[in-house]
Amino acid sequence: MGKSQKEIVAVRKERIDRLIAEMTGQGYELEDLSVDGNTANKMALLTGVIPSAVFVLLFGLLHGWEKFKDADLLLILVVFLISIIVHEGIHGLFFGLFAKNHFKSIEFGMIWKSMNPYCYCGEPLSRKHYLTGLLMPGIILGCCTGMLGLITGNASLILFSVFSLFAAGGDIYIAWMIMKTSKKGREEKYLDHPDKPGVMMLHR
Repeated sequence: MGKSQKEIVAVRKERIDRLIAEMTGQGYELEDLSVDGNTANKMALLTGVIPSAVFVLLFGLLHGWEKFKDADLLLILVVFLISIIVHEGIHGLFFGLFAKNHFKSIEFGMIWKSMNPYCYCGEPLSRKHYLTGLLMPGIILGCCTGMLGLITGNASLILFSVFSLFAAGGDIYIAWMIMKTSKKGREEKYLDHPDKPGVMMLHR
């Protein structure tokens, strides 16, 4: 029988505590950029609205609002549900490419209470690499699909991109927090928080 989510988080915290102790011994300072779940959900909705609205507005202006009637909502929903797994896989792919121990540092799992799949990187990454891995699902599934929908006039692609951008809203919010806190000329490493939305920044 596999470990429970509580046991997984406990092992993760123990490993991270050792890593943080080692890095603070090397002169790094720890800054917690995590948030509580309610705040994360509210901000994810807010940050997902802006890019989604841009694609919907552009599509309506370019192809006409009536075109949205051609969208296959059932197909969009089915594909989107599948893409939730793909979303986490894209995180894992890019984090794994950038991590020193590559895919050995990547964990996939499911929080059964909320039915949310997740990808966890147990290794600190540079700002550039962390932001790339963080934002790539929204770029590929949201922005690229939206651009394709604008080019082809396919309303189903636009609505799929909207769903995908809302799904990436939390990632966009975390990226905004990182950019707001980051300081030029400082060495910064970013590490997934073991059990809360957001990251921990180690800098010196």
